[in-house]
Parts: sequence; structure tokens; C-alpha cells
Amino acid sequence: MINPLTSGGRLARAALRALAALVLLVPAALIPGTAQAASGENCRYSLVGTWHARVETSLPSSGETTFVFREDGTIEPPEGEPVTDTWQPVDCHRFTYVIVHPRVNAEGVVVGEVRGHQDGYLGRDRFYSSGTSVIYDLDGEPVSSFTVRVWAERVQMP
Repeated sequence: MINPLTSGGRLARAALRALAALVLLVPAALIPGTAQAASGENCRYSLVGTWHARVETSLPSSGETTFVFREDGTIEPPEGEPVTDTWQPVDCHRFTYVIVHPRVNAEGVVVGEVRGHQDGYLGRDRFYSSGTSVIYDLDGEPVSSFTVRVWAERVQMP
């Protein structure tokens, strides 16, 4: 079966990162004890920091990646890519994030992009998120969509 993310069926590292990155949000710092959620609550836990994540999709595919949620509401991009991923809190335990990453073929040529939205739940040093990603061609037309689930554990505080 051919994987729609890459020609030739190989899941490129950038594509897997894009799938994993679905788990991100928009500006709003969540530093324990000082940051506030969208509703103005003081929050005990922070999404800001480095996370090791396991990602599963409905393609099917799976893998592992690292997320770095920054205090400014961005997510650190894969090396060589611009910052396009953002996260934001919903409340002290819920958050959302958006990813936009290039879709590349087996030769490394950009053939479109992957755009995803994730809704997440934050615990002390773990989070879970799920959402949908859509693959677009270079004309901006949707090619296919798939679901993504992410389970992550904190590696490092900021």
C-alpha cells in the first residue's frame, strides 16, 4: 500500500514530524504558578518545555518525535523549516495546537503541505492529544485526511 504522504510509500522524517506536530497551539505562556489560561486562571502545570511523543495515525503509521512548546505560543519547527506551528491554552488542562508542514515526495521535492489541528489534555508531566490532518496538493486542493493521536511525556522544563 502506498503512503499518501510520500511517493514510494516511505514516511519521510519531515512528514512524520508534521503529523506529530499536529499537537500544537497559539501564544499564551503556561509557566507554573505565573501563567494564566485563557479564562484568567492560575495554572499548576505548563505545556512549555520539551516532550517526547508517540504518534499514531489512521493512515496507518506511527512513530516518535520531540515537541518543544515555547512560551511565546509557538512550537519549535523541524530543522530548516520556518516557525508555522502554534499552540494555545483552553484552560489549565486543555490546549489546542495547529501544524502546517511541507509534504515531500521520496526525492525530497515539496509536493504540497499537511495542515493539522489537535485538541489536547495536559496533566503534570504528560499530555494526550487527538485531531485531524489534511493533505493538500500544490494548488491548495485537499488530497486526503487522516486522524492523529499523540501521547507525550515531559523531557525537560524550560
